[in-house]
Amino acid sequence: MSIASQHGARLLFLHVISEHVPANLRERVAHAARQEIEAVIATACVVDRQSIDIQIEIGQSAEKIISTADQINADLIVFGMHQDAGIEDDNSETNFEKVVRFGHQPVLVVTDQESDRYDKVMIGADFSVYSRRALQATLSFVPGADLDIVHAFQVPFSAFMPGSETRDAFQEQHEADLREMVDREMELLVSSAAHYGCHLEAPRRIVKQGEPVAVLRDEVSNLRPDLLVLGTHGRVGLSHMLIGSVAEAILNQPPCDVLVVKAW
Repeated sequence: MSIASQHGARLLFLHVISEHVPANLRERVAHAARQEIEAVIATACVVDRQSIDIQIEIGQSAEKIISTADQINADLIVFGMHQDAGIEDDNSETNFEKVVRFGHQPVLVVTDQESDRYDKVMIGADFSVYSRRALQATLSFVPGADLDIVHAFQVPFSAFMPGSETRDAFQEQHEADLREMVDREMELLVSSAAHYGCHLEAPRRIVKQGEPVAVLRDEVSNLRPDLLVLGTHGRVGLSHMLIGSVAEAILNQPPCDVLVVKAW
């Protein structure tokens, strides 16, 4: 609610009742859900109650979330951490993953952390259009935040070079070449902020050798950001550079809030 307040936006609470709930219980479940939402709103001491709506639907959660977001032309879909996170359905996809894959809005997963401000933000960058879209969304969503841009690179075939000295020399040279290329790409990524009409103070740029998922996990642990931003194309779930058991663990049990942004 604080996010909507900070941006002067309307807020819709959507609760979806499973179609498997017996018809004679749906009204009772809907009433209980509305009461619980009203209690949350009251606890938050919202000044402008007229800017908040409550909507109860019956059906498949992901489908209703996506269709409702499109109907109201939502700028952002927000998931609260609850028991549904990490629970797989028959298609081995959570509602969150379905919304990311088929939805059209950025998706924010909110944890139970006490802070309601995003003062420190980390972006996982691979210099693709997905990273640029993630940067654009970050600058729009949390302008003025303290920003870390994290990129991981790997030295290919280093383990197969004959001889330790040859392998070390090759890796040292290749790592230097890669870092030079990464520095250039990082400059382009940061300068792209101007195309979005945003001024970006020099962010910290963290470039580390290693498997991208492992580096991302380590930096989340080291930096302790309030918000982690990931870019994705959405066609097959999360971006290939960030997919895997570690990323899935972050999204199912995130150490901080996570914003997932699609390029299209």
